[in-house]
Amino acid sequence: MNAEVKYSIGHLEFRCSHELSGQWSAAGGELAAQALSPLAALEANQLRGMSLLAMGSGAAIAGLAALQIGFERIDLVLHPDDVEPFKSHDPDALATIHDRLEAVESGRNFMRVMLGCDGLIPPLSTGKELVRRLRHEGQIVLYGLPLVELNATFDTFAKNGLSLRSAGFHQEQAFLAGSLGD
Repeated sequence: MNAEVKYSIGHLEFRCSHELSGQWSAAGGELAAQALSPLAALEANQLRGMSLLAMGSGAAIAGLAALQIGFERIDLVLHPDDVEPFKSHDPDALATIHDRLEAVESGRNFMRVMLGCDGLIPPLSTGKELVRRLRHEGQIVLYGLPLVELNATFDTFAKNGLSLRSAGFHQEQAFLAGSLGD
């Protein structure tokens, strides 16, 4: 049996196999969990309708966190190498896994849309594509951003409508979360 790593971030606790934890955390996944962790304090009735679309590096940890929190709908765009390992942590197949963003049902909108950036700054066009997937009052989360570029990244996205709701960092990476208008 594989050793497990226990994540304890704020109100959120979940487990992940040791070998996957290292890969997914290095890709910024722990920041995705950090961004979602305040929602773990909510009562079940407050989570009604909560939905997640996560993609990019470390998206599997965002999915595991959302499963633990109790999101009603979880859609993940995963790298092919992450599909089977994620499924081993989701035996009831509560999350829907896609191979690309275009495979997510057109018109489906989410309360949280998360993009793993793997230490890179995404182009503004990516942010605009993701905002189309947000529900009213939803939040976009860019995680795995380079910490040294956090202020510049925020400035760029703020000039294009990002209203910051939260930010955090772990080691050399960071996340920004907020609402983003067209």
